[in-house]
Amino acid sequence: MTRALIMAAAVAVVFVGAAQGGARAITKIEARTLPPDVVLHRVLEQFADAVIPPEPVKPVVRPKHPLTDMYYVTRPRGTYVRDLCQADQVRFDFDPVGADDKGGDTAMKVSGISVRNTFRFLAPPSAATSSQSISSAERRELKARCAKLDPETGFFDADNDEVAEEGGLLLQAILKDAATSAMPSSYDCEGYTAKECAETVRQAAPDKLILVKRCHAFTTDQRGECTEIWSQFVGLTVLSEGSGDQLKIIRVKVSEIVTTADERED
Repeated sequence: MTRALIMAAAVAVVFVGAAQGGARAITKIEARTLPPDVVLHRVLEQFADAVIPPEPVKPVVRPKHPLTDMYYVTRPRGTYVRDLCQADQVRFDFDPVGADDKGGDTAMKVSGISVRNTFRFLAPPSAATSSQSISSAERRELKARCAKLDPETGFFDADNDEVAEEGGLLLQAILKDAATSAMPSSYDCEGYTAKECAETVRQAAPDKLILVKRCHAFTTDQRGECTEIWSQFVGLTVLSEGSGDQLKIIRVKVSEIVTTADERED
């Protein structure tokens, strides 16, 4: 069975799992010794429990086009980073079974899957404690706090929890630099006066993050790590080195983000 078909099967059991009120746990020994189909069924049951069942959509107007994709969001959970929650968006892509386009009645099958990792800080990250691991008791408490969140409100995209935390720490350091009207010389604020640059940067905030990702700017620099940060309409491309309380900003390029969205006909 292909991965796409496995995930399609997961969709089929989402509502079954919800109706049964909980999936059975599985051990490593069971995962390696039980028949593969039994293991698969057990894992798919757990996938069903991890996903928030979407509300049924009753279209006001009959769809004109075939089904192209569907999204499922997992319940928020705690990470191994203090005060950081995670939820994932699972996307299923569909291709037509035959050659005929019958609009909303076109028969479709899953052709691919992708997952977006999203994160949210319950409190701004602290450089002093970023290198400290959290205890089992702290993680259980974090899990309970994260479970109360709406996974589609206040979460931002990042590759993993480490990148998410570093983005939050970098943003706090940048906001500290922007607290005065004169930005350090390491900031590239092309097109802005020093005051305008500081005012633009101050529009960003850890609770307004949109995206944190690794990047490949500053290719002429032989040291440091490149991180791209989006918060509100502010874009920050940061070259830094070190981590935690040893995190040091080398260069920052400041820009404004312009986003456009086209409404897709159903």
